[in-house]
Amino acid sequence: VTLTLTVSIPAWVSFFIGVAFIVTSIHWEDFGLKFWNTRGRNLVFVGFLVFLVGLNLFEGSVGNKPVMLNSFQHLPKKVLKQVQDDMAWAQDDKSFSRRLDLLQISKKMILETKGFGVGTGAFTKNMEKYGVVSGNLKFLEPVHNIYFLLLAESGVFSFILFAVLILFVFYTVLRGKKYKIFLIMLCQLLFLGTFDHYLLTYPQGLFLFWLTLGFALSTMHINE
Repeated sequence: VTLTLTVSIPAWVSFFIGVAFIVTSIHWEDFGLKFWNTRGRNLVFVGFLVFLVGLNLFEGSVGNKPVMLNSFQHLPKKVLKQVQDDMAWAQDDKSFSRRLDLLQISKKMILETKGFGVGTGAFTKNMEKYGVVSGNLKFLEPVHNIYFLLLAESGVFSFILFAVLILFVFYTVLRGKKYKIFLIMLCQLLFLGTFDHYLLTYPQGLFLFWLTLGFALSTMHINE
């Protein structure tokens, strides 16, 4: 019911990502599709990680409008004009423009702190030193991306440890043959983290995220 009533596009996309993973996790080789074996299913999860990295790099470039426009210069004039019109519309959308401003602020934090961050939970306390969110009202909220938020607050070293942990969880679950449902749940959360911050800032989000990681890691001895 909650998903039906939500207006969050990322939440709906995350739901369909979960459905797609469940479908791809079925043992289709039992139905005659021999090429779709364990290796094929695991490649889907690896492909998702590559997609997630690319998505965040793209989102980071969207936060810089001149760079974004230059990357589209090779397109035909009609297509380029449509892209420019779409970006102009996006800039006028308050929700989207705020997200772009927050991305810009987070990137300035990362660069000006030389990758050491401003401190855990200190994003909103320091954000006005690095930029202002457009609008008539004062807007104090963390960047809507857990990866940029982690880099801006805790720095590069914490981000590397976080990335290593995620990769270890993927490796642990993928080398087994069962309980990939926890990895599917983690994939959904990692995707949502690209568009919101509550997995690191709200108690409910932190509980859900670390509980999912714990369930995934608990399969280590079961798979053995």
